[in-house]
Amino acid sequence: MRIPDDQIRTSEVRGWKGIHLVHVWESACSQKVRILLRAKKIPWVSHPVDLARQQHVTPWFLGIDPRGLPGLVTRGDAACRRLRGTTLGDLLADAAR
Repeated sequence: MRIPDDQIRTSEVRGWKGIHLVHVWESACSQKVRILLRAKKIPWVSHPVDLARQQHVTPWFLGIDPRGLPGLVTRGDAACRRLRGTTLGDLLADAAR
């Protein structure tokens, strides 16, 4: 699911290049994406979110996803998507661009 660009308030995201994964280490969805990225040798940058420290409700994170739902992937052009709404094929297609 794409997050509308006008909802992304963390300006740092707009300068990201390549694949960035904002994720929870223990999440099964995040693990699947990390395995896929490594298997396909797609370079990516990790941005772990600590739920115990409530990092998903910090201004930085809410500026990326106002709903505070961890599990995001971005190509660096502010095209953020929640992992649950992203198929692995979509991620590969995005990485190929």
